[in-house]
Amino acid sequence: MTNISISEINSYLRCRRAWDLTSSSRQSLRHKITPKIFFVIGSAVHEAIDAQASGGDPLEAFEAYVTKEREERIAFYYETTKHQPSESEMKEFEDSVDLSRGMVNQYFNFYGWENPLESMGLKYVATEVPFSIPLENGMNFVGTFDGIVTDIATESIYYLIENKTAAKKPNVEGVQFSNQFVGYNWAFREITGQPLAGTIYNLMVKKLIKSPRVLKSGELSQAKDALVTMQSFLSALQYGNHDPVKYLDYMEYLEDRERNGDDRFFFRDIFTYTNVQLDNWYRSVLKPISEELHHPPYKLKVYPNYTSCDSCLVKDLCRAMDLNEDVDAIKQLRYEVKTYGTMEAVDGAT
Repeated sequence: MTNISISEINSYLRCRRAWDLTSSSRQSLRHKITPKIFFVIGSAVHEAIDAQASGGDPLEAFEAYVTKEREERIAFYYETTKHQPSESEMKEFEDSVDLSRGMVNQYFNFYGWENPLESMGLKYVATEVPFSIPLENGMNFVGTFDGIVTDIATESIYYLIENKTAAKKPNVEGVQFSNQFVGYNWAFREITGQPLAGTIYNLMVKKLIKSPRVLKSGELSQAKDALVTMQSFLSALQYGNHDPVKYLDYMEYLEDRERNGDDRFFFRDIFTYTNVQLDNWYRSVLKPISEELHHPPYKLKVYPNYTSCDSCLVKDLCRAMDLNEDVDAIKQLRYEVKTYGTMEAVDGAT
């Protein structure tokens, strides 16, 4: 094993047994399952953001990505099963495409199509930047920065930006002090010799802004839990020729919510780290774990941590090990050796 990434570190810390079974640097086992026609929303949104930051058309890039994904997944499904995917599976795929397309549109409508970072006084320098940093023990710390941005005024201050999608806003403190955010700040400082001004956490929630529901009476719904914004409500008022006086209290509620920070659809924050934090992360996380993983395989102690078992992808193997059952038979019946392309992006990175 020569490369170590944040994903490898997190997997190793979560459960060494699951890491040993699934890591592309170890046994690299994957379940043998019928391929599912799924659409990765986060990747599609990233594609659009990257295109805009590079001077391209985000919607054109999005549609090109969708077409490619659709064709590749249908072809793989047919190659594996010898028949076409069902209507229900394709509907699930297309529903995800529609959600992603809506997220891309409302993101740029909200933040701007020319420069979505302009309100922060920032602009992109580069996107999807791979790095590979040699460590003292012979390992390489590898990863990919989502984006590097600078200030518009002086072009002398630099930030990383992490574009994320999620079903809901997560615990922000947990994100801020996660291995990825701290580790990537350490990596940037190691590469450039200078610390970042911060990292921008740019979250898009997987929800679409809605127009208010029209009631049987013809009036607009004033439900406070509706996915309605002031802009979408005002549009409905104007389109339906409604009397705005009837909705003054509701519009005041919408205005107050947005003034206080409406994070139902978008959320941004800037995380900053001190040199002491970065040094401590290297000493307490990257250095000891990379040294452990650099040992010959027979010297590594592999054991189950029994954490996150509900979401574990190899719990049948883990249970078989605990019961002294025929583990090799289960591997042969249910698993295959299959690697991910997570390390390919950093090949040749300097």
